[in-house]
Amino acid sequence: MPQADLSYVDKLIAALGHVEPLTRQRAAYLLGLIGETCAVPPLIEVLATDEDPYPRAEAALALGAIGTPSARAALEEVSARAGQSVIVKRAAARALLQMSKHPCTP
Repeated sequence: MPQADLSYVDKLIAALGHVEPLTRQRAAYLLGLIGETCAVPPLIEVLATDEDPYPRAEAALALGAIGTPSARAALEEVSARAGQSVIVKRAAARALLQMSKHPCTP
């Protein structure tokens, strides 16, 4: 994928902290489409701490699309955590499955 305009990526990363859950969810979705690895740490933060399950689920899917080792580790941790939202667990499982189908990801 071509290198994205970092100012746009920076804006999307900033939107992960927006007050509206739908804005955070959309930002995570777009970051997954772009595939910029610098978005992995903020997406992991959303996955771990966001109170709304929908931005967290979208962050999981984005991490699966980006596919770094740290993304995999975060997804595995969420999948194993007890008391996790079913929505988030399913998204993490789907993301891990996507990553396993593309073993050449970094």
